[in-house]
Amino acid sequence: MKKIILFLFCYSIFTFSAIADNKPYIGLKYQQLNIDRSTIDGYDLDNFAPTEFTVIDIYIGFNLNNNIFAELGYLQSDKETVTGSQTVNSITITGTNVSQELDGFRLGMGYKYKINNNLRIVPFVNYYKMDVKSSGTFVASSGSANATASISGTESENWYEGGLGLSYIHKNIEFGISYSTSLKDMDEIDDVNVYSAKISYQF
Repeated sequence: MKKIILFLFCYSIFTFSAIADNKPYIGLKYQQLNIDRSTIDGYDLDNFAPTEFTVIDIYIGFNLNNNIFAELGYLQSDKETVTGSQTVNSITITGTNVSQELDGFRLGMGYKYKINNNLRIVPFVNYYKMDVKSSGTFVASSGSANATASISGTESENWYEGGLGLSYIHKNIEFGISYSTSLKDMDEIDDVNVYSAKISYQF
């Protein structure tokens, strides 16, 4: 299903670009995604799941005019694994080999403010629709009593982010860096911060 959606969007981009006489571009983005999880009943969830992900974003886009652009990206992260524990009110919870990996799409728009012939300041917004694959084992203990539970499955997370970037353009090639942060809280997540570096080529 994801490949079908990607194909249809790419086809639309090329079609609209041809009509508007704006050439499409493709790009590759390297991202460091940092997650700040919530605290529930005194337990900081950062102790029980990965908080840093390396993400690769392959994207295609087009310029609606000289300043406004739109993009669609496919993202995939490395698999990250952590082990951690925390004690609250004499109850210790331990997460062992808790792994997560991300896989999904990004739809974004932005505006390129021209500084000179090569430099652009780029405010932007993105919408993410990501599948989060998780697995691991959790043990709750208090004195001699223990309870164990294992997790394995995939959940969907959606969020919006706003950010600011700086781009350098040389002929058909664009280099850029950016910082962005989530615009609303999610289930058990307070913030998602993303540091990115990208390169793109305009046809």
